[in-house]
Amino acid sequence: MSDVVAHEARKLETPGFSGLEYSATVTSRDHAGRPFHCYDAGDFTPYCIEGLLALLADEIGSSRELPSLTLELFGPCEPRFLETICGQFQPAAEIGARIEIRSCCGIRRLPAAAG
Repeated sequence: MSDVVAHEARKLETPGFSGLEYSATVTSRDHAGRPFHCYDAGDFTPYCIEGLLALLADEIGSSRELPSLTLELFGPCEPRFLETICGQFQPAAEIGARIEIRSCCGIRRLPAAAG
């Protein structure tokens, strides 16, 4: 999945990132059943997406349960840009990660792939 992660992050156009900040929480459980929480925040850039996708990929491969990501975007955000961001995380959702993205445009919960 790391090649997909890098490729998807590179497809983003930087103009939409201007002025956005983010807060992200990834949760899952380790093999012993203990909860795992990872928090990240700061200026929203393509590298943030790449890092979050890499973290999800690691958790998908090593956790007892599939991870969940809550990503909050702060600042002006066009609906089209939000759709682009959702598209970046859709591959992780398709293999079972629970993804929720919150912004001024609303809350998006990405659907897992059917059957």
